[in-house]
Amino acid sequence: MPDRDALPTVAAFAAIYLVWGSTFLAIRYAVETIPPYSMMSLRCLGGGAILIGLWRLREPPAPWPSVRELSGCALLGLLFFVTATASWRARSSSCRRGWRPCARPRSRSSSRS
Repeated sequence: MPDRDALPTVAAFAAIYLVWGSTFLAIRYAVETIPPYSMMSLRCLGGGAILIGLWRLREPPAPWPSVRELSGCALLGLLFFVTATASWRARSSSCRRGWRPCARPRSRSSSRS
């Protein structure tokens, strides 16, 4: 019989396993019908809505974020999207070129014929 104190930890790990695993399965099937960037934005909006709902259930009298706080969050979200997309594109393009770094200069002798 498992220890009663370990039950919340086991339940937390089970929740992570199910939620995280189902996310990858959902992405696999969703990308077949929904464009990847649209799917990513839907996932982020859905996750944000769930977090706001949980926050409002836990602390109903808490004030809503100000416009300044929301604009800061929007800027961070935009930077996250741009940097994640740029690093992915750089990795995928370097793989297509045979894995050579993008900043590596080419020799002049090979460019002239």
